[in-house]
Amino acid sequence: MRLISARQAWQDAYHIPGASVMAKAIEDAEEATRKTRAKRRKKLVARFPEGYQGESKEPEGLFPIDSQIIAAYETRTGRAAGNLNRCQHMLAAGKVMHAISTLPAPLQHLGHFLYSPLANGVDQNRAQSFLYFSADLPKMNKPRQEVAYWVALAAMHSWKDMVNGREEWWPGKVIQFLADWPGFVLYAANWERDWAAIWEIFMQELNRLDAQALVPVAQVVAAQRDAA
Repeated sequence: MRLISARQAWQDAYHIPGASVMAKAIEDAEEATRKTRAKRRKKLVARFPEGYQGESKEPEGLFPIDSQIIAAYETRTGRAAGNLNRCQHMLAAGKVMHAISTLPAPLQHLGHFLYSPLANGVDQNRAQSFLYFSADLPKMNKPRQEVAYWVALAAMHSWKDMVNGREEWWPGKVIQFLADWPGFVLYAANWERDWAAIWEIFMQELNRLDAQALVPVAQVVAAQRDAA
């Protein structure tokens, strides 16, 4: 596991271990299949044409003969190296996971939502609530608060796209998201007046919270670079 950046380290720490276990299981299954095939024998049938002028004067007919698969086994010196790589990855991943565990739970959920391939609905829901109540929002009536709560989730998905190299969501995409998920109807013509400022508050807050969540992971990455 190469520690290039805090974001990459967070993602890779939770991605590779499960894949390694699966890869090992596939490798073992393929090796067992090769050994099984090497032990098989099968019957082949030779057909001599009528009037064959070789050593045999037999008429045309079918003659069963034995055949054997000859197996060649390679010495797999790469397995030890593979195990060593897995151990090195697990060591680095453990350091990253420990750093993440020192964060307050809400920041852990937000970081998992943004970066972990194992993130689930619990991470999303708790990160959404955390973002909504952390943001310095203006006073709003209850119906507007309900919409803003879901705008926070749209902002989270937009930020997730941005930190993974994609573009920030445009108003039309946010409006479609709100229509598909909670079923709110917003209008693009009124976005700038009604929701642009709220959106910007959430994006700024995500920038702040994301930076906080990455601090301990960035420290692990820096320490590994210094030790290299």
